[in-house]
Amino acid sequence: LYNWVTDSPFQKDGSNFYRKKLNLFNKVIFVYGGNMGPAQDMNNIINLAKRLLEYPEAHILMVGSGYEVKLIQEAIKLQNLNNIT
Repeated sequence: LYNWVTDSPFQKDGSNFYRKKLNLFNKVIFVYGGNMGPAQDMNNIINLAKRLLEYPEAHILMVGSGYEVKLIQEAIKLQNLNNIT
């Protein structure tokens, strides 16, 4: 994800590469991008994922790095959160 804008229009290539790679077809995708540390309260994202389990079409896609990536990965495994990548 670029952190600047351009005046040229975005062109979709139609490949759906990431939807295919992550098996996210027919999903509403919520993207979190950026630092994953204590200041960002990653437990809040984990709690959101738990509450969204009743909506199978919802998926949280996390892109970034930080101190609490392992916290998220462990929560996904321990709490069987299949709606967050």
